[in-house]
Amino acid sequence: MPNYAYERLSAQETSFLLFETPNEHMHLAWMWAFEAGPLTSADGGVDIRRIRRHVASRLHLFPRFRQKLAYTPVERHPVWVDDESFKIHYHVQHVSLPDPGDAGRLWGTISALVSQPLDSSKPLWELWVIEGLANGGFAVLSKTHHCMIDGKTSVDLMTGLLDDDPDAPEQDPPDWIPRPAPATSDLLFDTIRDRVSLAVSFGRGIREQIGGLRDALAGGIVRAPKCPINQPIGPHRLANGVRFPRATIESSAERLGGTVDDVALAIIAGGLCTYLTRQSFDTSAAPLRVAMPAGPAPDGEESQRMAAQLLSLPTHLADPVDRVAALVEARREADERSPSLERAGGWLRFAEAAGHTILGLGVEIRRWLHSFNLIISVLPGPEEPRYMVGSKLIAAYPQIPLFQNQGLSIGVASYGGQLHVGIVADWEIIPDLLLLLSDIKSAYEETTGEPIT
Repeated sequence: MPNYAYERLSAQETSFLLFETPNEHMHLAWMWAFEAGPLTSADGGVDIRRIRRHVASRLHLFPRFRQKLAYTPVERHPVWVDDESFKIHYHVQHVSLPDPGDAGRLWGTISALVSQPLDSSKPLWELWVIEGLANGGFAVLSKTHHCMIDGKTSVDLMTGLLDDDPDAPEQDPPDWIPRPAPATSDLLFDTIRDRVSLAVSFGRGIREQIGGLRDALAGGIVRAPKCPINQPIGPHRLANGVRFPRATIESSAERLGGTVDDVALAIIAGGLCTYLTRQSFDTSAAPLRVAMPAGPAPDGEESQRMAAQLLSLPTHLADPVDRVAALVEARREADERSPSLERAGGWLRFAEAAGHTILGLGVEIRRWLHSFNLIISVLPGPEEPRYMVGSKLIAAYPQIPLFQNQGLSIGVASYGGQLHVGIVADWEIIPDLLLLLSDIKSAYEETTGEPIT
């Protein structure tokens, strides 16, 4: 047995590192809002020491959170190694809002924090504890790189860090001893051995591998329609969110003949239709194309985590009833095209076998294709209340990263009887994000017949 330890990143995980640029920050984020509870003092301060101790007590559930990136020689393929200098204080940080600590100042702070890339020399995650909220509570912004989790597995972070019992006892952080990292010569020897093994595997299944590449390319050469939200992005983000009662969405789904997801997507489509019409964009010309991440495959195959359904978002339809009907049909067609999962899996198996350069080429091809206008990720969160050291979680807004030429991403998460819609936009492409938010609220009222409360 070697006296060192590391794990090689999969092709799918590596792809998200390759997508990272000074303008494309590949971290998934959540804004969690909490009631005051036992973690806050009378003056609104938050006991950051207890939060750091609590987070440290859960890190054994997330081994990657104490690992950082290293790279193999020559090939420069990333691997995970234990961070011998890991410090919880760096990763769990603390800021305070200026008075009066209203929603505008909170989302302004969230926007600034989401705009900052993660430090690639350290474990790729951060938690920012934000105190000074006007309601006496506090917020937490979690940021985790996409190479570590996807949208759906990020929900596991919520359930792992938070408790379902407000009186759950606080635990001491377990002892942790970092494993020795490999020397450069060790990585070189292992790389040569692994490349020989992969070459043999590639040779045995070359028809399957090339077929996977061919199918992946054939499934992606449909470019999205031109739209004002699709321009080269910069480094600065605006973030915000709105939430809707899930019961109202469910009753509307029953009335309109769709699912909760169909109605949520129809509301977003209606808001985008109104917003883009304000930008003098002809929404009747063609529906926008949306990528909906599929998450882990039922059998847990790692390579399929990157797969996404591409479907038409009915921004070209004015009637909310028609929008829901169109989404029911679009999602049915997308389900019938589920071989997109196999195409993604085939492409990643090809890239894993053919090498790092081929994977980088695939990333550049995806950038060039512009096959979708925006990402919408629908995440099933827990319905039962969750707590951090006795403080109740009252809202959970996902924040999905932007890719090049994609100025808008939307996450929809279910938690505590509410659907939380989290929005991330490029500051220059959508500087009036509050207007888009207002249009989505209006579309909710038009679709459900209920006012925003």
